[in-house]
Amino acid sequence: MKRTKAIVISCGLTIIAAIVCAADPLDNKTMDAFSKLMEKLTGVAGFTMRADAMEPTIMPGDTIIASEAPYRNADPQPGDIIVFTYPADTSVAFVSRVIALGDTTLEVRSGLAVVGGHVVREDYVPDSEKKTPDARTFAATHVPAGQLFVMGDNRDHSEDSRYKGFVPRNLVIGKVMKILGNTHSGK
Repeated sequence: MKRTKAIVISCGLTIIAAIVCAADPLDNKTMDAFSKLMEKLTGVAGFTMRADAMEPTIMPGDTIIASEAPYRNADPQPGDIIVFTYPADTSVAFVSRVIALGDTTLEVRSGLAVVGGHVVREDYVPDSEKKTPDARTFAATHVPAGQLFVMGDNRDHSEDSRYKGFVPRNLVIGKVMKILGNTHSGK
């Protein structure tokens, strides 16, 4: 009974957080005080995407809802879209897709991500987003244990692990659970 009550309360707080974030999207690239408070109280945080790093999956102006709940007893998996910070500045939140986990090797050949010697199927990355040399080629790199290698879906316009390094598991804020389309740009 206590477990059921706790789950109901947790779900209720999550719904309230999502409504607050959807009704008044946080216009932030940085983790403002409201985002930090909501994340601590509910395990849910809302962000408004300002960059084009995740196009076409997440467009600039879209609001995303991220939750820490999926990672309380599990680690992020390849393909998950996560919100995280880098060690150099933990006040700035980033959104990218997990490509490789710790203790694996990753490389990019002819625009294809290769993890552990196997080509990763990435239907979410249009071929049109693999034009720059950095998007087409990345030397084989070993991802250390406890770290993640992330990339944006818009490979030509993403500041990700190719440039900023690995993401420590403890700096993952949460998994993107919901993408709310931008209603302010006429989309």
